[in-house]
Amino acid sequence: MSALPAENAPVSLFAAVSADTGPQVISSLPAAVDLELYAGDDFVLLLEVFSADDEPLYLDESLIESQIRETPESGTVAGQFTASAEGNTITLHLPGAVSAQLPASCAWDVQMTASDGWVTTLAAGDITMTPEVTR
Repeated sequence: MSALPAENAPVSLFAAVSADTGPQVISSLPAAVDLELYAGDDFVLLLEVFSADDEPLYLDESLIESQIRETPESGTVAGQFTASAEGNTITLHLPGAVSAQLPASCAWDVQMTASDGWVTTLAAGDITMTPEVTR
């Protein structure tokens, strides 16, 4: 998962680059996590968050938000996970009443805002819904 620099300190990058190598890429993208869900069912996702040093990143004072939209660019929120954090674990819950209303294909992400205001999108992806039969 993504990590926050300690005290928002600059990150040092040391890499040997030769003339034979192509462009160097530094990625700050969230983890790609696609979901396949059954409409009308509750769904829970647990995410553990670690620092770049593989140490647990404690989130107790962080704001966690997770939205679903028909497309990432859509201005309308199609649904929202309820989110909580304890220690370094985020719990996302999508109630069945919300999953029942989602379009067949949509997008989601989960963002963390640390107590100092630093925003990190931890995971994002597509959601594919299977229609429910029993209503």
